[in-house]
Amino acid sequence: MQRLRLDGEEEPFPSLGRLPEPVDAPCELIAALVSAMRVTGADVSYVECMGLSGAAFMLRKSRGPFAHVDATRGRERFVTDALADLGFGDAQVVNLHGGIPEALVAELKVGRAPVARGCFPEALWRVGIVVGLVSDNLWSVLDCSGRVHALAPRADFLLLVGAPGEKLSPAPSVLLWRCLDAWEGMDEDEGVGGWRHWVEALRAEPELKGEAARVALSAHEVLYETLLDARAAGATWLADLAERAGGMAGDWLEGAARKLYELAELLDSRHPPVHHPDTEPAFRDAAWRAKLAALLSEAAELDLSAKHDVAQAIEADYPPGGGD
Repeated sequence: MQRLRLDGEEEPFPSLGRLPEPVDAPCELIAALVSAMRVTGADVSYVECMGLSGAAFMLRKSRGPFAHVDATRGRERFVTDALADLGFGDAQVVNLHGGIPEALVAELKVGRAPVARGCFPEALWRVGIVVGLVSDNLWSVLDCSGRVHALAPRADFLLLVGAPGEKLSPAPSVLLWRCLDAWEGMDEDEGVGGWRHWVEALRAEPELKGEAARVALSAHEVLYETLLDARAAGATWLADLAERAGGMAGDWLEGAARKLYELAELLDSRHPPVHHPDTEPAFRDAAWRAKLAALLSEAAELDLSAKHDVAQAIEADYPPGGGD
């Protein structure tokens, strides 16, 4: 039964008057953030947010079996910096300890959409947009495919985007240092270590059957698709930044962008393609995994070379091709 509300009485469980337009992209955290920012009327692109947040340059693969979380962990590291650049300087990360925070309720009341990761109990790596409260212990979450779920409030990362303001224009060098920090990573499971662990896992993957094989393949494909999308976005973002930087710095960034475009094309050349039905029997074949490991080794070389070019762009002491 619908509760009768008297005139002037405040709605006890606020919700957005209109659902956000979902952004369906492999990096769900950035996709959800873009969707949430657009609710406020901000004009922001997925590629721009991928570049500014460093998500376009991240790679994480923990040692051992494939896990879905590898495709998402760490993506939040520079999110608030990116949001500040995009004019959301009062964005804040909050926690759910002790119930739903008042700040989240306030965001919903003014028509802004919080972003949560870890809210889906069967897929903790996934990200959604909180679109309303159903009760004191239930909220509505919009996933990146446009479906609404009634869930118990939980999240390992909960961000309130806040009110939009004027976009900032950080110097290219500031953005590039953030980019390099994202590329390098925080531990041995990120960056170069991530590439190494990925190749090692493919070469050492035991013969799996049934559900274990499907879970491993699903996690692998999410990681692969996320990387392909990230480097393609990174290439576009660096190409745009090269025009802004100009000079020798721009030349180095153009070179980095070309290498990332080549990397994305290499990943996209895989057969069968990502999520294709024929991938499951292929993934069980040690010979196919060995070919894939060789492809990833080639991709890693392009990735590290592009990273080197970005580092050179910060100093720009000599033009590309003029020395090491």
